[in-house]
Amino acid sequence: MLSRKSQADNGISLPDTWCKGLEETLNEVYEKNRIDSQKTFFVQGYTYPNEVIAAASFYNSKDDTIIPITITLSADLEEGENSDLLLKSIVDSFGALFDEVFSQEDWNDYYADWKELKTKKKALFYQITRENLKLTKMADDFLEKNS
Repeated sequence: MLSRKSQADNGISLPDTWCKGLEETLNEVYEKNRIDSQKTFFVQGYTYPNEVIAAASFYNSKDDTIIPITITLSADLEEGENSDLLLKSIVDSFGALFDEVFSQEDWNDYYADWKELKTKKKALFYQITRENLKLTKMADDFLEKNS
């Protein structure tokens, strides 16, 4: 998963409990979509000194040839900013974007370029891609262990 900004250092992974909690929430909220498509959610994210980035991949865990839908959200992180409020805004934005995706039967609007999403308090940026985050994480873990 690539950052929206140029980063000199590796990001710090968002807490597993946060990622797993968001996965569970998305799987519950979109249970009908999940069952109908035989897909599930996988979430991961990172913090950098000036950015928080989180992504949710809606993918088929048994068949990697089925194209996933991955939404990646990025927000500028200001020094001293309340990260809990920022993460809540990110969660809410995932809901709004997946609502849009699932509202159309033949949805196929992928955006590799970053688009701005204005929320009540913060401007976020998002991409919607075909990336399978689970495979990306496996590749990153393999490269990290073997470099």
